Amino acid sequence: MDENIKARNFKKPVTKRPGANKYKTFVGNKSEGQGFADNRKRKVQHEYLKILSKQRRQEEYQTGQQLKRNKGLTEEGSSSGTENYTTYSKSQWQSQQRKEEKAKKKTEALRKKREREDALAKYNDKKQVKNKTFCKRTRKGQPVMKNQMEYLLTKIEKQVNKT
Repeated sequence: MDENIKARNFKKPVTKRPGANKYKTFVGNKSEGQGFADNRKRKVQHEYLKILSKQRRQEEYQTGQQLKRNKGLTEEGSSSGTENYTTYSKSQWQSQQRKEEKAKKKTEALRKKREREDALAKYNDKKQVKNKTFCKRTRKGQPVMKNQMEYLLTKIEKQVNKT
């Protein structure tokens, strides 16, 4: 029995497959304890991208300034919108516009809500009248068929009139 246990617990030593090191991309990888090379590479890339974005922003700013100057030269006499305002008055004007837009949306929402409520009330009234006529019973408790027949007749007449 002891021999069976020993045989089960026996494991072969793990060996690396031959040629595993030929796939290394550069010297200084993490398995050798030199993962700092990766970090250095990422940092250099990040700094380069930062410089590029700063240059791009500066170019956009300069082109925007040139466009404003050119626009000012072509449209000296005309005042379009918020160009002649100071920043404070421009912000006031924008906030006023936002308030007006908000009030407009609010009144529109209230109008739609009123219309919806009116339509629902009208529908409920119509439904209540219809149910009252259908619920009428004879002395013996049978439903009055005259009302249901009239309802069906009016329904058919409406369909005929539509076509």
